[in-house]
Amino acid sequence: MRFSAVALAVYLVARFVFHKRWKLLLALALLDLAVVLYYGGILAMYVLSMPLDEALRLAGFERYASSMILFMLGALSMRLTMDVENSFYQQQGEQRDYRAFRSLTAKNIYQFATVVFSLLASLILLSELNGMNSIKQAYHESLPAKVEAMVGDNWHQPDNDTRYLFYATDKDNQVSSYYLPYVGRYFLFASQVDSVSAFTDSAFMGQLQTYDKFVILESTPEIRAYMQAHAGLPGDPGVYDVAKSFPEAVIPAG
Repeated sequence: MRFSAVALAVYLVARFVFHKRWKLLLALALLDLAVVLYYGGILAMYVLSMPLDEALRLAGFERYASSMILFMLGALSMRLTMDVENSFYQQQGEQRDYRAFRSLTAKNIYQFATVVFSLLASLILLSELNGMNSIKQAYHESLPAKVEAMVGDNWHQPDNDTRYLFYATDKDNQVSSYYLPYVGRYFLFASQVDSVSAFTDSAFMGQLQTYDKFVILESTPEIRAYMQAHAGLPGDPGVYDVAKSFPEAVIPAG
């Protein structure tokens, strides 16, 4: 892993250039071992304890693995901070004296670094808070908010075999990038969700009748004309039952 190599390089520089005996290497070895055991535990859970269909549906290995990597990164950062701090003062007696530094230069470096990193940490925290507030304020205009307003949040319901087809414009590549069906699966808690942004009048019914529900997320002149011609409906945004809304549709069994 990249940050393991960085941590090792930092330790080697401190050991052979500055002649400091840091505990960073021991922490790195223990954390690497913990990561290996954690990954092995996740794999064993998927292979030995979890039913195959559930494992395929969850597919959450990356999520669990990422949490362990973040823990490792945080633990290494704390160990590095302790090693750096311990390199700047001179121990006198049984308890540490905060005024006991090896030299005036070391004390000045320590104080300057403390102020600089405190300011940087504050700026980073402020930036993250502003970013989260900005995302929160803009959420009601986002695609997930539109889908949630249309179909609700069905996470509490069991997975079902209902087949959904979304229609929307391809603004910001929301359809061509498969972002819309991804969001649809999340809020509908259904595995069979697809989307279209363009269609031909002659072939669309053949595609449409392979689904149970047709969701118009964004109404356009094209879909309005199609709905008026084939369903006798104005084509407003909403969720339509294919079998009930389209007399021409022949829903295949299963």
